[in-house]
Amino acid sequence: MQITYESIKPLIQSENLVGGNQMQVTFLAVGMAAPIQAIGMMVADQDEMMKNVTKQAVKQGVFSSIISAISRLLGGLIGGVGGSIASSTASTVGHSMTSNSMGANMMNAKDTPENRQKAVVAAFQTVQAYFEYDAVNGDWKAKSMS
Repeated sequence: MQITYESIKPLIQSENLVGGNQMQVTFLAVGMAAPIQAIGMMVADQDEMMKNVTKQAVKQGVFSSIISAISRLLGGLIGGVGGSIASSTASTVGHSMTSNSMGANMMNAKDTPENRQKAVVAAFQTVQAYFEYDAVNGDWKAKSMS
C-alpha cells in the first residue's frame, strides 16, 4: 500500500511546524496506549532548487566582484603590509558570508500545504513499523508487538 497523507490522516493527532522546515507529528491508532511522535523534514523541490542554484551562481558572481573591489579599495587606503592583510581579511569574510547565506537559501523548502503533507508522510514512514493497515476495515491499528 502506498502511504499518502490522506491514508494516514485518521492517525494524526497533531502536526506542528518546528525549526523552520520540520514537521513534528503525533500519531495515535486504535489499540495504542500512548501516541507516537515523529519528525519529518520539508524538502526543497529539485526543480526549484536547480533554479535557485542558477540564480545564486549569478548573485555570487556579482557579490564576488563587489567584495573584491571593496577589499582592494580597503587595502589601497591602508597601504603596505597592513593594507594587504586588511584586503585579504575583508575578501575572506565577505566571500564566507555570502556563500553561507546563499547555500542555506537554496536548500530551504517553501512552506506550502503540499510540502507540509509530504513532511507528515515522511514522519509517518519513520514510525510505520508500529502500525498496520487493516484492508478489510479500511483503517489503521496498532501493530501487535508480541
